[in-house]
Amino acid sequence: MEWIVTLSGDKHILEELSKVFSTVDFCIKEDNNSYVLKSGRFMDLSTVQEVREQSKNMLLLLRGPSKLALGTGSAIKIGHITQVQDDGKKQIYAQATSITLASTSVKVEIINPDGTVEKHNPADPVINWIILSQKDLAVKMMFDQLSDDFENWYGLYKLYEIIRKDVREIPQKGWCTLKELKRFTQTANSYVALGVKARHWNMIPAPSNPMSLPQAKVLVKKMITEWLQEKSIQYDI
Repeated sequence: MEWIVTLSGDKHILEELSKVFSTVDFCIKEDNNSYVLKSGRFMDLSTVQEVREQSKNMLLLLRGPSKLALGTGSAIKIGHITQVQDDGKKQIYAQATSITLASTSVKVEIINPDGTVEKHNPADPVINWIILSQKDLAVKMMFDQLSDDFENWYGLYKLYEIIRKDVREIPQKGWCTLKELKRFTQTANSYVALGVKARHWNMIPAPSNPMSLPQAKVLVKKMITEWLQEKSIQYDI
């Protein structure tokens, strides 16, 4: 018996994920103009409710890593689930569950001096990031926070705090300058700079050149990616 979970939603994100999730344990592939999820984890499951819950948990693992790799986007839905019996008979169960994943990305091609082309898919790091999140609690906390809120100063500051607690002095790592970091933290905490969007209501003075929210996102994303690189080396991933 085999369980096949049909996915619907943004075809671009499903296409990107299908390029990197192709193992027996976690496979997203195109099938008859649709995308499906297959997994060895389904083999011992006997009910459609168990398969749906397992599928939901697998897609939830993707939320933070795919958001970091690809950006913020529309929901991917778990559509109908097909049970294929050993004799080929199929039973289809319909009920939709949506998981918000990412939907924007940029493909990168590197042309080497010898003319060979290296293609880098934007979702390439996602698998390793999922592995890291299962090995390191701080990484899991970071991705949980990122999937919940990477859109305002509160969320960005929490991400910074998770990394700071783990590595202590971020500028000493070379991931940003002390000046950049102070500009970020002072802006985030300053009611004078941000008004009601600030983390604090008391009158912390604004920096001479307050950081914009897009600039803050770029800075925090750089901290995160550098930190994850260091973690990958630490865990030999």
